[in-house]
Amino acid sequence: MPKTRIQCDEIRKKMRKKILDSALIYFARNGYSGTKISELAQFIGIGQGTLYSYFSSKEELFKVILEDTVISNEKNLLKLQNAPVSASKKITILSNQMLEAIKGDTPVAYMFVLNMQYSMENDFNNSFTKTYEERPNQILAEIIVEGQKEKTVVQGNPNDLADLYWSMVHMIALKKVFNNKHETFQIKWLTRLLLNDVVVINGV
Repeated sequence: MPKTRIQCDEIRKKMRKKILDSALIYFARNGYSGTKISELAQFIGIGQGTLYSYFSSKEELFKVILEDTVISNEKNLLKLQNAPVSASKKITILSNQMLEAIKGDTPVAYMFVLNMQYSMENDFNNSFTKTYEERPNQILAEIIVEGQKEKTVVQGNPNDLADLYWSMVHMIALKKVFNNKHETFQIKWLTRLLLNDVVVINGV
């Protein structure tokens, strides 16, 4: 019995997601320049022709992964920023979310590593890194300013502190993806980068 149009659309939707999720992992592990479409298709478990029926090139596939991630990151961070809790609590929640996502081997972990890979292949001033990091850095910096006013966050340039925080998260993800080691990293070590010692100790 022939599949309905709705069934066909659902199959294409699932395949597209499978391609995007698998490509993210492959890009992260092998780098953008080290990724060949033929090898990527084999990694996904589909024919090269099937891959090209969804994405016309490696560049397009990479661009879609980036765009989807930027949108998702901004949505989640804005939701956290607007939550009716203190800045210190927001930072604690964020840290827990990041560590759990990395520990769970989720796409979040691979996106951090992909950013590192692409930066090393090019430079840290490339358009991909700028696009990927701009909003998360900005939103976290705004939360840091809020926390500095509450006197729960350490003093310092908010942008520099945000950059320090995300740099540490990137390194944790890198260690997880390539060494499969994460379980020893504790949330208090990550929050200590931003929160005053008394806040970290008391869990405020």
